[in-house]
Amino acid sequence: LVLKNQNRVKKPINILLPKEPSRIFEDIKSEKLTFSVVEAIKSDKKHKFCGFELDFLKTIHSDDVLSYAIKVKINDKIVVYSGDCSYKSKQDLVEFARNADILICESSFLVEYGFDDICNHLTAQQAGKIAKEANVKKLILNHFWPEEDVLNYYNEARKEFLNVFVADEKDIYLI
Repeated sequence: LVLKNQNRVKKPINILLPKEPSRIFEDIKSEKLTFSVVEAIKSDKKHKFCGFELDFLKTIHSDDVLSYAIKVKINDKIVVYSGDCSYKSKQDLVEFARNADILICESSFLVEYGFDDICNHLTAQQAGKIAKEANVKKLILNHFWPEEDVLNYYNEARKEFLNVFVADEKDIYLI
């Protein structure tokens, strides 16, 4: 609203968000002091946004937290971001990311610490398996424990998929 009042923004800002939890969605949508258009994301609809085509995939994270993967397409380039998810989402995520140029995938855990195959986050190995099965060109790992050496995530994912990068703030990746 401040930017609109300063005549720096001419058109309302588009906000895409999940319809659930409905209390939060309705609260944001009903806010009269914002200069925005609120739209609920739908997994079966392609959203157009600033020249991008956006698709959403509801993933399994935990019983009380909704999570979505996002596919961003511009021209013939595709980037997929997994969001937080469990390995229960593997097959859906593989199909969603199929042949993407880049898969940015959470990899919070390492196999060496004995995490179950199915928990609320992925291991770096699972991220590598998803990238391989989806036939993506690049895998960028993110969502690490701060105490862990990121090289451990890289090495674990590389056992499954060769073109792996470890996300680092301000890095730029060419598509």
